[in-house]
Amino acid sequence: MQRTLAAPGGVAKKRGKGKTVPGSLYALMALPLAGVTEDTLAAWFALESLRSKHQATRALMMFRGFLRWCSIQTEFRALVHRDAGKAPAIMESLPGMTRRTDSLEFAQVSGWWGEVSTLPNRTASAYLRALPLTGARREEMVALKWDDVDFRWRKLTIADKVAYGRICVQHYRRLTSPNTHL
Repeated sequence: MQRTLAAPGGVAKKRGKGKTVPGSLYALMALPLAGVTEDTLAAWFALESLRSKHQATRALMMFRGFLRWCSIQTEFRALVHRDAGKAPAIMESLPGMTRRTDSLEFAQVSGWWGEVSTLPNRTASAYLRALPLTGARREEMVALKWDDVDFRWRKLTIADKVAYGRICVQHYRRLTSPNTHL
C-alpha cells in the first residue's frame, strides 16, 4: 500500500473499470523539500481530507516521518522544515485517536482457549493459539515458514519490522503432583 500513496494514478485498474486515482502523497512529490512548509502542508491536508480524512491522516503521518528522517541527514537538514506537519491548522483537524478495546481479558483466556482447540480446522486452531503465545501480529504468523521453526531448541524466528526478526523461545515448566518423585 505504501507504494500507491505516491503513485501518479491514471493507470487502468487491475480489478474493476476505470483508472486509478493519484496517491495521497503524489501532490507533494513535485515540491522541493524547502517548499514544504506549514502552509503548503495545511493546504494539501485540507484538500486530501475532502477525499478521505483517514487516508490523508495516514499519509501525513508517513510524510512527517520522512521529514524527521530528512532532519537528521546532514545533506537534507538545511532544506527541510521538520515541524511543518505540526501546523495548528492540521493538528486541529486530525481525526481523534481511539484506543483499541478488542483485547482478550485474562479471565476469558481459559474459555477462549478451550473453544479454539475444538475448532474443526486444525490449522486455524493452531494459528489462533500461536498468536497470544508468541505475541506475533497476524501477518507475522501467516508469513512463518518451516525454516523459521527450530524443533530441537524449541524456538521460532518471527520476522517483524526489524530486519533480523525476533526469537520466541518455548519454555516448559514441568507440572508435578505431590505424589510424583523426581
